Amino acid sequence: MWDRFSVGEMARRWALARDLMRRRDLACLLVFGNSGVNRHNQANVFWLTNHLDLHHNYLVASLDEAIEPALYVGLTNHVPNARQVSDVPIIEWGGYNPAEAVAARLQAVGLGGARIGIVGINHKFGACLKTGGTHEAQAVSRDVMRMESWGRSSPRTVASTAA
Repeated sequence: MWDRFSVGEMARRWALARDLMRRRDLACLLVFGNSGVNRHNQANVFWLTNHLDLHHNYLVASLDEAIEPALYVGLTNHVPNARQVSDVPIIEWGGYNPAEAVAARLQAVGLGGARIGIVGINHKFGACLKTGGTHEAQAVSRDVMRMESWGRSSPRTVASTAA
């Protein structure tokens, strides 16, 4: 098991994430990570959760601090480890269709029609959110940001998708 980042460091990261949401007029971020090459594609999820997985993960992070973040891990047997290393209050298996789990969470907290920033997710997943069964996320952000730039003066927009 790896060491956790300090409480102060995690608070700093969440403050940067929320500042980015405010500047981009986003109600929340949907952050994706997968194993990629040597877990490099997990950097965005790891940055806010301290959870470094070998499989896909989705983090729903709201601008509103009263809405608890939720981390959906790709394999059910990875839930205990994620809960051990992360302070994210809601950690669950994302199921066989994680888009439905994410869309259900967005609906449950009143963000189903909100403007959301998608980080590290390709356009096909955004389309899945829009038609994710009975739970529809109505609006998807046009902005896809790189988290590495959060600490800089202005985040770079690396792609755009139509809402």
